[in-house]
Amino acid sequence: MTQVMLIHGAWSTGAAWTSVVPALSGAGHAVLAPTLPGHGDDPTPHDGIDVMTYARAMIDRLPETRPVTVVGHSMGGLVISQMAELAPERINHLIYVAAFLPRDGQSLLDLIKTQEGPGIQVAVERADKHSTVLNPERAAPILFPDAARAQQAAALRGLSAQPNRAQTSPVRLTDDRFGRVAKTYILCTQDRTVTPDLQRAMIANNTSGDTAVHELDCGHFPQLSATSDLNRLLNSLL
Repeated sequence: MTQVMLIHGAWSTGAAWTSVVPALSGAGHAVLAPTLPGHGDDPTPHDGIDVMTYARAMIDRLPETRPVTVVGHSMGGLVISQMAELAPERINHLIYVAAFLPRDGQSLLDLIKTQEGPGIQVAVERADKHSTVLNPERAAPILFPDAARAQQAAALRGLSAQPNRAQTSPVRLTDDRFGRVAKTYILCTQDRTVTPDLQRAMIANNTSGDTAVHELDCGHFPQLSATSDLNRLLNSLL
C-alpha cells in the first residue's frame, strides 16, 4: 500500500480528483485529496495566501506513518515542489500531471509568460482585489476541450475563486532538499492551458534530479477526458 496525496490546481478544489480517488483506493492505496487554503469553502482570507501557505497547509495533512507520494495537477506542481523542499523526508515521490515544474525563484506567472498563446488568461476575470475567477464559457474550451459536455458542466460548477498571490509568489527550492525527491512527469499532449511545449521545456530545465516522463494524448484535465489511462498510469507508478 502507498500513501498518496492529490493536490489540485488553480481555481479548483479537491473534487477535481473525484474520478481518481476510487481507482487508487480500490487498488489498495490510502488516498487524500484535500482542498487548498482559500479554495472552495475554505475560509482562509485570500490576501494572506501564497505558495508557501499552500505547501505548509498540505504538509500538515501528510500522514505521519510513512513517506507519501504526492501528485500535483497544474498549479499543484508548484505546491508539491515547495512541499518537497520543506519536508523531503516525508515525501518519496513527486508526480506532476500537466503541472508546473518550477526552478528556484520561479512563480506560476513567470512560467506561464514563457509559453506561446494566451492560454487560460483569456478566461480570467477579477473577483476582488485579492482573487480572480474564470469565465466559464471561455474557460471550458481551454481547460477541458476533449471532455464530454456533462463533464465540462460539472467541472465548471466546481470552480472557485483563486488567490492572486499564490500565482505570483516564487517557490524556494534547493538541490539538497527538493532535488533529492524522485520525480515523474505526466505530459498531456493536447493541453491548451499548460502547452506541451511549456511542459517539455520545464522538464528539460529541471536540474534537480532526473525526471521520468510519460505522455497521455489528452487535454489539461486527464481526470475527465483520459480517466482510465490516467488511473492506470498512476497505479503503475505507485
